[in-house]
Amino acid sequence: MKKLLLFYSLFNCSANLFANDPAIIPVMNINGIVELNSNTQFPKCKINAPYNLNNLLSVVTFDSLRSIDEVNDLTSTDAFPWISLDGLRLYFTHQTLSPGLFYSERLSINGIWSVPVSLGVSGSSFTLSRNELELFSCEGPDIVHYSRPNLSSPFINPQQMTLNLPQIPNLYRSVSFDPSGAQMFVYAYYTGYTKAFELTRASQLVYNYTRELTFPTWYSSSSGRLSVDGLVFYLALNDTNDIFNLATMERVSPFDTFNVASTQFIPELIDSTLWTSHPCASQNDEWLVFTRAISNTWSETNLYIASKTGVINSVSDNMKLHGSVYPNPANDVLNFTFSTILDHSTILNIYSIDGKLCISESINAANQAVIDVSELNSGLYFYSLNSGNEVYQDKLIIQK
Repeated sequence: MKKLLLFYSLFNCSANLFANDPAIIPVMNINGIVELNSNTQFPKCKINAPYNLNNLLSVVTFDSLRSIDEVNDLTSTDAFPWISLDGLRLYFTHQTLSPGLFYSERLSINGIWSVPVSLGVSGSSFTLSRNELELFSCEGPDIVHYSRPNLSSPFINPQQMTLNLPQIPNLYRSVSFDPSGAQMFVYAYYTGYTKAFELTRASQLVYNYTRELTFPTWYSSSSGRLSVDGLVFYLALNDTNDIFNLATMERVSPFDTFNVASTQFIPELIDSTLWTSHPCASQNDEWLVFTRAISNTWSETNLYIASKTGVINSVSDNMKLHGSVYPNPANDVLNFTFSTILDHSTILNIYSIDGKLCISESINAANQAVIDVSELNSGLYFYSLNSGNEVYQDKLIIQK
């Protein structure tokens, strides 16, 4: 269970408003929206066509999926993932005390993801341009545009965007664009309900209202993104049990509206026990990243990845490098033992939660290692073992 106490500062102001009513407890749902009590449902989009779940099964297939354990932080929130066109780079919202943009990468489509690092941008939901040089950050009631000259540079030059909608929302989430950038799709959150809009570009930083998206009757949506080709809209729809699962809507061309009659759930990803949301697809829809949570709570969300054509290796696939790490939590010393004697040099790296390298040690021809961690502060850390072409990653806790 992730720690809701991490979000005390976010809820403090809201809690004061309802201090005299013990029945009203502010909570934050999986989209980072403060609701008045734990029984409050998602803010819902208005919907208008009858469907049955069994008639909404998609022909889209994903042959494997897994949680991204090497990235997920069990003590805080990981949400709103965005995956690059080639499926090798992952951007997402990570929150401990305040939400911000984090980044991870993998060397191949079957590789594991690297230790996440902060990119130094605040916000609750992020979307990038297809070349990854522009960033769109949902920061409360604003959407802020950032840019950078290349992939290794930080995002700079924040500029507030203008969205001309019929009614100004409380905040935005889940921005996406068609291939030309002329169409924007965004979820707008109002008090008690949510709407999804299509807008048309008037200038680089100004988009005007075009229409409101509609969804099947008895279903609602609170997050979604456009596919890379702009013809499929991946979205989270609540089913008859009021738990969100992933679905798709389609259109014939970027000049058409999305056909509500084409709405279909993705059968391999249906789970009646989890809230599944925040979808984003790579080029040709080969990879789909999304979040799942065991309750409608922001602090419970974890990142997942599904593949249409590839094979997804779990972190535990590289078991040759993995034995045991103890004690965990540790104070002064960490002991690593391996299932076999390492036949060549292995590099052990320990990183802080923000991606800073804290310790790097070389382990040569041994089946165990003792690492001094007495200089590390209390907190969550990542460690990686790199031996030639094999990499293993996991988490550890330092507790003084």
